[in-house]
Parts: sequence; C-alpha cells; structure tokens
Amino acid sequence: MKDYGEERECFWDTPCKILHLGQEDIKSIISSKEYDIRNLKVQLKERKVEIGVLKKIKVQKKPCLPDNRPANYFPLKSIVYVFTKEKWNRGVVVNGYRSGDGCVSYVLDDYPDSKKGWGCGFGVPCVIKDWEYDYFRKHLDEYKSWLKMCDRKYNGDKLPIDDYFKAIKNSVSR
Repeated sequence: MKDYGEERECFWDTPCKILHLGQEDIKSIISSKEYDIRNLKVQLKERKVEIGVLKKIKVQKKPCLPDNRPANYFPLKSIVYVFTKEKWNRGVVVNGYRSGDGCVSYVLDDYPDSKKGWGCGFGVPCVIKDWEYDYFRKHLDEYKSWLKMCDRKYNGDKLPIDDYFKAIKNSVSR
C-alpha cells in the first residue's frame, strides 16, 4: 500500500485494510504500482547496459576488496600475511573456527603462540594472500587506493590502515 502514516508498515495484500478502502484509493494504489513497474523496467534496461560495459573492461589480476571475498577465499594450507605487532607476518591457513565460512584461522611463522588458534574474519584488510602481499609491495599506489576503499569501522573500531601501509612500504626497503 502507500504511506498512510501509522499504517505504513502493512503489506500491500493485507485484506483487512484493503477492504476498507474506496474505489479511488484502490485506483491510486494500482497507479502507484504501475508507476513502480515502469521505473523498474527503466532500471532493468540501465543495469543491462551497465553490465555490458563492465563485461567489456579488460582488467589485470588485482586483489579484490575484502568485502568482496567469497567465504572460502583462504584455502587450508595456503600462505597468508597478517598485520600484527606493527608489521606484516607470514603464516599458513589452518583449520579453525568457521574456516571457509566467514573466518580464517592461521599460524604465524614467527609467533609460536599463534598455534593456540589465531584468526579473524576473512573480510578485513589485515589478512591477505601471499600473492596479494607481493602485488602490493610492487604497487604501493594501488595498495594505498585499496586501503582507502577498505577504510571503515570493523567491529566498531577503525583499522590502522596508515600502519598497514607504512609496514608494507617498509618491507619493500628491506
């Protein structure tokens, strides 16, 4: 239905309310729904054009944004780099809490304590695949742009993306 004040939370097919409307009210609702359909048809055509343009773009392999990672992005036994203790640390993905289902568990090479089961959500920029680490070390400007697109709150806190950048930049000079 349309926005009728306190009645706005009702579904369009709620019989008790529709039965109390007059002929002009019903015509108005029908007109509103037909308008929505026309707009949706226009939007559908626009989205098809946009998809066509996107499919034509030639792109090189680049790290995807953390929000776009599939749940199985970090396979078991794969090499990852994790930002902890003010630097990027190499590790390996292990079976753990919700592995392959929104979380990634890892053991870091230089941190024996991590064998107790460290991990995080897979959608944060503080854990990246080994090839992504290598790519970002070679393309610092790309990394800076990527981090800006990741700059938001995670679990209520802003991530130290400037520290991520400094640490990867410093790793290049080693």
